[in-house]
Amino acid sequence: LDDHWEQSFPVNIEQIPANERDLTIISAIKVEGLWVVTSRLGDSTWRLNGFPSNVPYHAREVDFNRLPIEFQPVIKEALQ
Repeated sequence: LDDHWEQSFPVNIEQIPANERDLTIISAIKVEGLWVVTSRLGDSTWRLNGFPSNVPYHAREVDFNRLPIEFQPVIKEALQ
């Protein structure tokens, strides 16, 4: 990932080939100058960034395992 990755851009999941969808990066952090992916579309838990430091770590995550499996793709698309 390069430095321009910080800019978010809309992605239509349907335009991504099915075999690549789960690899779509949802969030990443910069560690010692290098980007580290923290969540991908196919992950069952997304770790989100950009919260104030007083927000507990568990509140920075979305656990899709708590949702019925048939709703997970729809919710993931809505949250992107």
